[in-house]
Amino acid sequence: GVGAYAVQLAKLQGAYVIGTASARSSVKLRDLGIDEIIDYQQEEVTGRVSEKLDLILNLSPESTETISTWLPLLKEGGILVSTANPADAELAKRYGIHVVQMGARQDGGQLSQIASLVESGKLEPWITERLALQDLVLVHEQSAAGKIHGKVLITVE
Repeated sequence: GVGAYAVQLAKLQGAYVIGTASARSSVKLRDLGIDEIIDYQQEEVTGRVSEKLDLILNLSPESTETISTWLPLLKEGGILVSTANPADAELAKRYGIHVVQMGARQDGGQLSQIASLVESGKLEPWITERLALQDLVLVHEQSAAGKIHGKVLITVE
């Protein structure tokens, strides 16, 4: 879900977006406007990116060691944002890269902006299933088993 929003928000700002995804997510991401997809199950990111990047947004639980191998992919002054493990700060400094550790926080203003983008149709939530509140246990079981793809909308009747 976060990646799908990131693609759309970047495209709204005019960015050229390269993303990693499994084959099952590729079609949806193309629909959302992604320009290039690297199938992380088949190939390494470092082998596919040929031009220096301005920004890398990491949403995966990769190790600090793996994330640090992406630093040379960035332009000097580029930014690596990670929601999981950080890149090696000393190595980033040598490359002239800014590293940012990102987390969720409550921000009513930003939430209102996102809601406006959704309402206007400029931002599309990736809802793959709609289930009733009484099926919430099933949703948790499916999620724990890795069977949830996209977002599940829980409906209250």
